[in-house]
Amino acid sequence: MSPQAPPLPRPPLPRPPLPTGVERDYLGGGDGAEPPPRAPCPRAEAERLRGEHRDAQSALTKLEDKERELKETLAKDFGALRQFEPLQGECFDVTQGEWIYSICPYTDSKQKGKHGGGSTDLGRWEGWADDYTAMEFKNGQACWNGPIRSLKVQVRCGGESKLLKVDEPEVCKYVADFETPGACTAEDARLAQLEVESCAADIEE
Repeated sequence: MSPQAPPLPRPPLPRPPLPTGVERDYLGGGDGAEPPPRAPCPRAEAERLRGEHRDAQSALTKLEDKERELKETLAKDFGALRQFEPLQGECFDVTQGEWIYSICPYTDSKQKGKHGGGSTDLGRWEGWADDYTAMEFKNGQACWNGPIRSLKVQVRCGGESKLLKVDEPEVCKYVADFETPGACTAEDARLAQLEVESCAADIEE
């Protein structure tokens, strides 16, 4: 028996073709040019757009809040000459005995203990009365076996805005005295000027 012939060697595998110029440029192996930037991740782009939408929505909400506040302010009754507008956003206190009374024109009125503790609602702002000579606060906290608390504030001319005193002539019906320059009339100004001139004359004598 003749010996078997050795197996023939396998031909070499073909080499892949070299990339074209465009492919070399894209792969960074062409003329040294940098590869083009990769497109952003769709998820990251979506998150960025959502963030921008949230910011825009927040800014719009703030503008709408300011617009609403402005309309509410313009709708409030500050007097014919808007002379009581400086009272908005302000609160005035007076301490009597063991109690502190507080009124906030255009908002509410309260009573609280001088040494802390909770407060009692004497009434929510109702409006002006008696031709702008009184402020009314109604629908306060109910008294035990009594009426709903309310407060009527008599307003008169004064050099500065301040709460003078609070009384309770009837059960859970409060009255107060308040001074403010907004209540001063032209006649008040004339009388004040006469008083100043009279005092100046007395000093000269």
